[in-house]
Amino acid sequence: QLLAHQSPWQPGDVEVPADVLFTFRAQDANLLESLTDLMAELPDYRLDFDQSALPWKLHLRALSDACTTECRLTRNLRSLTIETDRSELCTRLYLPGVEAPLEADTIAQWGVVSRSLDASSDLTAEELTRRGQRYLDLHKNPQVTVTMDAADLSHLTGAALDSFHLGKLCRICLPEEGTVMLH
Repeated sequence: QLLAHQSPWQPGDVEVPADVLFTFRAQDANLLESLTDLMAELPDYRLDFDQSALPWKLHLRALSDACTTECRLTRNLRSLTIETDRSELCTRLYLPGVEAPLEADTIAQWGVVSRSLDASSDLTAEELTRRGQRYLDLHKNPQVTVTMDAADLSHLTGAALDSFHLGKLCRICLPEEGTVMLH
């Protein structure tokens, strides 16, 4: 529906299961902001663009759970940057009309970071709690961004540069810091 207001884009493959219903009200000024906000609500999906022919296609793809590459500072990676953004962190969520707040299982790790959820008054308490729990699950940990140079990584590992892109899992091993993560 968002793409109906924009040319030359057309919807491509949408890998959201048929039984999933997602309602999204776009209130932003332009298509890019609307899509960015939509993707924030769909953390297990990514946008994929095909501009090889007109009309261009925009695909919504499920993230793969197969790890295709591995990076290690001691083996094939010269440098990386890890940034932690706590601006959207939430470990305690207050819901309108619900007495007890929802608490994340990470509250002991990150401390109490409270937020209130605004919601439509026509939602049932069960639906409100379900949406609140989903919000809490998405924001119970700080956002971590790992930045590395794909061209260097491609040269060092021999893997094709195209194998490093958004939507492909990469295992990042930092044994010196006792850290292993998938991004």
